[in-house]
Amino acid sequence: MQGWFMNYRLAYNIFAAVGLIAIIVFQISMQSFFLFQQSQISIIGGSIIGTAGLLLMGICISKYFKDLSGIFKEKINNGQLIIAGVHQWVRHPLYLGTFIFLWGGWLAYPLLSLLISNIVITIYTIIGIKFEEKKLVKEFGESYRSYQQQVPMILPFRKPQS
Repeated sequence: MQGWFMNYRLAYNIFAAVGLIAIIVFQISMQSFFLFQQSQISIIGGSIIGTAGLLLMGICISKYFKDLSGIFKEKINNGQLIIAGVHQWVRHPLYLGTFIFLWGGWLAYPLLSLLISNIVITIYTIIGIKFEEKKLVKEFGESYRSYQQQVPMILPFRKPQS
């Protein structure tokens, strides 16, 4: 049991990646219809927005990989709260990048099925963020509460909320 617990993050990440690939394959294979006519502006604009989201996700994943993958025994931040880099603008930049990617993709390909998926993923993620915030307050205490007061949760140009 101890060995399984030590590697749960790696197992979870593999499960999440396989699940995401399965959802994407299912999404692509299902029949749907466009909610509005695609144009070159919507395709190019959505692609630029989606790419920006992917870049933000890549920055975050590269920062978190050692700590969260479960592959490495050593940790980059030694359990310290990260408040530099993209974390000075939003508390959850990986989720922000994910939302930018998802909604940019929908702008480029405004399918009903993609809209439904994006709404479900967005709601699911926002609920998950609320639980994660509680976990982070327990883990980091007053330093995280202070961070919550200074930095917005997901939208960089909104007032912070806890």
